[in-house]
Amino acid sequence: MPKTSITIGIDTEEVVAKKLNETAGFDILKVKLGGAEDKKTIGAIRNVTRKALSLDVNQGWKDKHFALEMIQWLNEQNVLFAEQPMPKEMLNEISWLTEQSPMPIIADESFQRLSDLSRIKNA
Repeated sequence: MPKTSITIGIDTEEVVAKKLNETAGFDILKVKLGGAEDKKTIGAIRNVTRKALSLDVNQGWKDKHFALEMIQWLNEQNVLFAEQPMPKEMLNEISWLTEQSPMPIIADESFQRLSDLSRIKNA
């Protein structure tokens, strides 16, 4: 059976810690980020588990240097990849981030139709 993940949404540290109780059967946690408390969220998770994480930033980071800083820190936290870390319109910045990133950057909102593929192929 392929591995799958369970999603932990953006919330307070306390609620995130409670949600971790529901993750027993999952090896990978998908974490929603993109708020002011991203490091606290990951810290709350790491206080409870070392399970692999994937991220969905939902276009939440607007500055490529901040995004790279976060991704470098998150890479040390056993994160597998980051999904849509920056707004879909910021293709040049996403391309730059993808080139610099120590982990894969995955498209989500940037890739809605097959015709988008040629536009985002370097991002």
